Amino acid sequence: MLLEKAYAVVALSRGDKLLEMLDSYEPVLLILDVNLPGKNGFELCRQVRSSPRHRHLPVLFLTVRRDDESFANSLQANADAFLNKPFGKKELRDTIHRLVGARQQP
Repeated sequence: MLLEKAYAVVALSRGDKLLEMLDSYEPVLLILDVNLPGKNGFELCRQVRSSPRHRHLPVLFLTVRRDDESFANSLQANADAFLNKPFGKKELRDTIHRLVGARQQP
């Protein structure tokens, strides 16, 4: 709800149809939870990065995991940002603004 005021938000409960959804909606940012049913967020990020059409789409991970391995996995999957839950509204908005703004610059 926080993001719906500034962005058109499309939510998926599973990542199985992610690439199909990306082709349909052409988002400016992908927010992934690390813990998803089916493929986890790391696998989905790697899948997005391997797609020529979507490899430059900014990816933000949100997770309750606070271990170094999860952070390292997000880097290996080429995520652009990583926020631990719970996070503040301002922190989330600022991170999204930075990621979306960086994509829109020439």
